[in-house]
Order: sequence, then structure tokens, then C-alpha cells
Amino acid sequence: MAIKILSNPLKYIFIIFLSIGIFALGVGYFLSAPIQPHPKLDPKFSIIFLNNLKIHMKTIVDIFLSFGIASIYFVWCQFFLVGVLIGGARKSTGDFISSISFFWIHGILELVTVILTASIVPFILASIVSLILKKTDITLNLKKFFNKTLILIGVLFILIFVSALLETFIAPNFIIWNR
Repeated sequence: MAIKILSNPLKYIFIIFLSIGIFALGVGYFLSAPIQPHPKLDPKFSIIFLNNLKIHMKTIVDIFLSFGIASIYFVWCQFFLVGVLIGGARKSTGDFISSISFFWIHGILELVTVILTASIVPFILASIVSLILKKTDITLNLKKFFNKTLILIGVLFILIFVSALLETFIAPNFIIWNR
């Protein structure tokens, strides 16, 4: 069973973090207090993109330093915060649709980015263990490992970029439209 999980660790890691995230989102939603949402309607793309990039890169380093443990904390905190914001906005406005109007267009993509960021280091660690346990050609497996890791990091950059675009240019229009 352990070898089967290690043969495709990213799928299992992603599912575990998605489950943790959905649970944290629900907890945050139900524990939230009413807040008055005042989203910034003129966000700057470069500030949002660079801030998100900095957060995710710093988190990857932190997860490496904690041997993957910090990824659980990162997923929990990010999803919990979104749950608190959505729940608090819903409690103050009484309308679920208006409370998610700013979050949904870019928030779903950002939450996927959070899960991917949290999954990269555990994937790397599980892949290293898999490389050690397998008795096959290590150079071929190392090449696959580095290719998969580079693809994951590339997808992460693309998701951060697209999410910043959505947050800058699309999400404010949904708030204006919903008012």
C-alpha cells in the first residue's frame, strides 16, 4: 500500500490538503462574526502579484524547513481566513451571494494555488523516499522527478499570475455589479 501511494504521491497529498482546507473553510465560516466588507475596488496588479508570489515562495521555504509540517498550517490558515471573511460578510449583509461576490472569481483559483503550494514540498519528500525505495535506474527517475517538480512550480506561477489578473481586473466589477 505504501509503495502504491508513493508511486503517485501528488494525487493523495492534494486530496488530503483539499479535505483539510474544506474543513477549515467550514469552521471559519461558522465561527465568523459579522464584519463590514470593504474590498479595495482599485487594486494594483503588480502589488497583488508580487505579494502573492512572495507569500507562496516564502511558504515553500518554510515548508521545506519544517519537513512538510508547515503545509498543514498554511492550508488551514488560508482556508479558515476565507471562511471567516465570507461568513462574516454574509452575517452582516444577510446575503450569501453578495458576500462571495468578491471572493469567488479569484478566490477559488487562489485556494487551488494554496493547495498546490502546500503540496509541492510533501510531493518532493515523498518522491525522494520513493526514489530511495525503488531499485530501478535512479538517473531516469531523477529526470522524471525534476521534470514533475518544474512543471508544478510552473503551474504555480501561472495560477498566481492568473489569480492576480482576476483579482485586479474582474473581481472589482462583480462587487460593483452586485451593489
